[in-house]
Amino acid sequence: MTLQEEEQPLTDAELEMRFPSVPWRDPVRISDFDGNFGFACRFCIARHGIGRDIPSLSMSAREVRRHIGEHHPWSVGHKRIRRKRF
Repeated sequence: MTLQEEEQPLTDAELEMRFPSVPWRDPVRISDFDGNFGFACRFCIARHGIGRDIPSLSMSAREVRRHIGEHHPWSVGHKRIRRKRF
C-alpha cells in the first residue's frame, strides 16, 4: 500500500463494512464545553473530525437523519434490517 492510498478517505460503504458494529445511520449526540448539545452525522465526523465550530450542534436528530438520507445514500446491496418486537 502506498502513502497516497492510505490518505484517501474511506467511502460510506467501506466504513460500514470495516466497522459493522457502529450504527452509522443513527445520529450521534455530541456536546460542546459549555454543555450545549445537538446531534451529528457519524459519516461526517469520521471524514472531517470535530473542530471548534460544529454546525451540526444546532441540528435535531430528525435533521441529521434527513442529511444522512440525502448525502450518504445506502450502498449497493445494503438493506435495512427490521428488528422483531417482542
